[in-house]
Amino acid sequence: MKIYKVWRAMYPMALYVIIQNVVVAAGMVVARLFFPHVLSEATTSVSAWSDLYVTFLTVSAVISTVLFGMLYRKDIRKRAWRMTSDMDGGKRRMTGRDACLIAAASIAFSIAGNNLVNISPLPELSDSYEETSAMLMSGSLVLQLLCVCMLAPIVEELVMRGLLYERLREFMKPKWAIFLGGVLFGVFHGNLVQGIYAACCGWFLCWLMETYHSLKATVLSHMVSNLAVTLIVSTSLYENDMVFWIVTAAAAAVFALAIFRLATHQEVDDQQTIE
Repeated sequence: MKIYKVWRAMYPMALYVIIQNVVVAAGMVVARLFFPHVLSEATTSVSAWSDLYVTFLTVSAVISTVLFGMLYRKDIRKRAWRMTSDMDGGKRRMTGRDACLIAAASIAFSIAGNNLVNISPLPELSDSYEETSAMLMSGSLVLQLLCVCMLAPIVEELVMRGLLYERLREFMKPKWAIFLGGVLFGVFHGNLVQGIYAACCGWFLCWLMETYHSLKATVLSHMVSNLAVTLIVSTSLYENDMVFWIVTAAAAAVFALAIFRLATHQEVDDQQTIE
């Protein structure tokens, strides 16, 4: 029974990867058969190849959103929100204040996290990270915003928090579900650099899911985080090392403060619920 529960929690992640690969492969076949000029241009231009690849990812994200959205809705219908002693009294409503703090924390985390990763030796240890970054960030900004900042966060949150994390919570304590959910989110990204960053990000997102039991909080966080990274990469924000370190330190401070305010507000809500 325990093996089945683990498999049930994890198979959506593997299925999503399979859907991505199948759609990309099928897209390449279609392009070769019916649009050879597009494929020819893509093989001679990095930006054209990036646009083609991101277009296929966008198609796979749409298909996956429909499929995993149906699975998530089915889970919700079958499972009433848990009201057990280990879950802080149940579901917490996300207020406008919470949404602002979540957005601030997410943007700050993405800025500080990416800056620290980029100055570390990690990128040099992962060729796939460099290839993936070049693939996603060298094409049309509009396509990047549509795929990376809108559709990908929705489908990844459906898979990783809506299905995987919530199913882990059916047979795990919060701390273990959060830990494993973050680790698997790192593994899902497929390379060392993105894996470490995504694992840390995954722990934060799982904590949000545990707090609100709603994809609204995690999708908001994921979207603004990806948006911040995309816009930073496409602009020249850092003129010198001093600006770089000031921005990094400020982002880390904002993240810590926002998390503190969210956690403190949660404790107040819990106390009021008890009273």
